[in-house]
Amino acid sequence: MNSIRWCTDTINVTRGCVPVSEGCALCYAARQATRFAGPGLPFEGLAAGGFWTGRVGYFPDQMDKARKARTPQVYFVDSMSDLFIEVNSSDLILEVFEMMRALPQHQFVILTKRVDRMAAWLSWYQRQMEQRDLGFGECAVLPNVWLGFSAENQERFDSRMRAAHTAKELGWHVIASLEPLIGAISIASTPYDLDWVIVGGESGGLDARPMHTAWARDLMVESIERGIPFFFKQQGEYEARELTPEERFQYDNDDFRETNPYKLNRIASWTTLSSTEPGERGKVKHLFFDEGGNVAGVMERRKHKSRQVLTLDGITHEDAPAPIAFALRAENLRYAKAQGMKAKRGAPAKRIGKSTPIGEGVFA
Repeated sequence: MNSIRWCTDTINVTRGCVPVSEGCALCYAARQATRFAGPGLPFEGLAAGGFWTGRVGYFPDQMDKARKARTPQVYFVDSMSDLFIEVNSSDLILEVFEMMRALPQHQFVILTKRVDRMAAWLSWYQRQMEQRDLGFGECAVLPNVWLGFSAENQERFDSRMRAAHTAKELGWHVIASLEPLIGAISIASTPYDLDWVIVGGESGGLDARPMHTAWARDLMVESIERGIPFFFKQQGEYEARELTPEERFQYDNDDFRETNPYKLNRIASWTTLSSTEPGERGKVKHLFFDEGGNVAGVMERRKHKSRQVLTLDGITHEDAPAPIAFALRAENLRYAKAQGMKAKRGAPAKRIGKSTPIGEGVFA
């Protein structure tokens, strides 16, 4: 098991990345990679100071993890990179897809922000497969590969969704990972139904941007209405609560509205109040307003910094497409059984899994 609840494990055949949009500002992967960027460690030369250096390494031997797995798994491919980054050649990406083709028992999820590159590569891949003498049962589209794009706001969602249309037309599974969700997004106007929607807030400490609960709630409703599996990952650094009577008296008045102009978005208006007292950095409130200009609620930093809020309005949403849900459920049962056996023997419960070896890499 691993900390990403919608997969059973990760496989990083490439490592390293380059930011492309505002959703990359607090990249969790870059911060995590920096911890393992020392001499002889997996991300040496790829990350420094919480940022990517721009170099990308290729580690095809990491796919051995999937080859050795005895039971069906759900792998997040390149959680610490972007397979469709510009420095990766078409032939390199093809090699990765051929490795996934040879492992039909597993499900592979690929997320990218470079959807234009993905669409162009898929068209190229389709032509390559048409020229190839395919054997019985082979086809260009791999049913065990789920191609996804991530988007942080409506503008990014719309542009990447248009590019992802190529993948859907060719018959691929297409999913949307709306994380970090830092602006309202609606999927109601999409020309076709996605195969999966994953939503989550932003982590990253004091600088993290809030996700309004209403944004996630609306995405949940739109997904259910269209029959799309909806997975809520986590709330992020902030959690919602109603205003106290004292706060409502303080903020819900004409003087406050006149001195604190708020910006409009699809669901609500919001303004940020930051403490100016010395040593109070990070004590921030995000007040949200309804269409009438009245204070509707507040988002504050989680009181328990190490405890993520994994529910939406107190409800867990962990729906997934059938092949993925089957593998996740089976792995969770195996994990629970193993933990129960450890407890019976009096052994301390430990997370199942092995550390990722450095591997032999090729760098760009």
